Amino acid sequence: MLNALNSRQIRQFNCAKVFRVVQSHGAISRADLARFTRLSPATVTETVRILLKAGYLTEAELGEASGGRPPIMIRINNQRNYIIGIDLDVRKMTVLLCNLGLETISAKTVVLDTINYQEVLATIAAQVECLIREHAVNRRKILGLGLGVPGYVNFTQGLVRFAPNLRWQDEPIKEDLESMLKLEVLVENDAKLSAFGEKWFGAGQEANEMAYVSVKAGLGCGLIFDGEIYRGIDGSAGELGHMTIDPAGPECTCGNYGCWETFADNSAILSRALRATAATPDSMLRSISEENGRQITIDDLTEAFHMQDPVAVKVVRESAWYLGIGIVNIVNAFNPELVIIGGEIIKAGPQFFEAVKAVVQKRALRVPRERAKIVPSVLGEKACAIGATMLVIENWLSQPNAFRIGKQAVSEWI
Repeated sequence: MLNALNSRQIRQFNCAKVFRVVQSHGAISRADLARFTRLSPATVTETVRILLKAGYLTEAELGEASGGRPPIMIRINNQRNYIIGIDLDVRKMTVLLCNLGLETISAKTVVLDTINYQEVLATIAAQVECLIREHAVNRRKILGLGLGVPGYVNFTQGLVRFAPNLRWQDEPIKEDLESMLKLEVLVENDAKLSAFGEKWFGAGQEANEMAYVSVKAGLGCGLIFDGEIYRGIDGSAGELGHMTIDPAGPECTCGNYGCWETFADNSAILSRALRATAATPDSMLRSISEENGRQITIDDLTEAFHMQDPVAVKVVRESAWYLGIGIVNIVNAFNPELVIIGGEIIKAGPQFFEAVKAVVQKRALRVPRERAKIVPSVLGEKACAIGATMLVIENWLSQPNAFRIGKQAVSEWI
């Protein structure tokens, strides 16, 4: 019995290992699969045969030959299953529908005019149902829905413990959405998922120890240790937007005073810009505001910065300084090899990043600062939603009976 159990576990482990490598390469030969997985050619051949029969892989075009017959390439069967990823922000949400190969089928951004929990739930459910209808997706083929929320999330329970900018506390969002949609739902902090997305498909693909700093309506941080999301004992690891920068600073939505977020998130940046604009009547930012009949945005600020408007230059440099101060603490505390910054402010470009790096070079300890690279997000606004789809994939691959042939688990099939 024990030998049979071990055999099933090994078969499942091999299937997951092969699947991950094929997914990361897009198309790969059996020989290269053996090289990357470090499994024997015989084991790779048998595992691929099982996954082909189960419909998770498919044989594609012939590869390039280095003498002899060209190899048959293996790909993910994109039509086998689907995944939904959602990035929930304070004023909008991004909804992503992907196939099993994580190719985007649909990406939609929806404006939110409320933060009421029940109303947001209803909007999420309506958008998911609309997506399923529009693309004629068989609900039984959906592996799950991954959801990123800006706040402290207990991943195991699927509970939003505290989301200050949404004013949510102890909301059972996993349970509620699963009841409404009849799909498996996984919930995680948005910055953690952005970090995970960048690790798999963005700027962090070569890094095992990294931090992602999310500058939005709030300031979050996702930590990747040894290639995996670091959650801490209760899931709250990474809430670095609420570390104290100035004990006498402004009140934060979390109830504390002088949090990093109160100096460096979008609201803080725009408040700084509004004050500077009010004191400078001839600024480009004031002209933009008056011409459009609205308050300035981060995009307005970065546009004026590129035009070398003195007010915008001053505001962006100050914002880079405050962002850099927080990153100094991250570099000193966690010694990451990479710090990725995401959010609209990164559109300010290289000059902004040089200003952030200058703060880190001046103030961080020598040893950790020498290793830490500071770079912009590659995935941009899709980072969290992409990370949410990867969360679903990784959760599925970790299950004992992830791969199935009809109603039978691959681990039970010989």
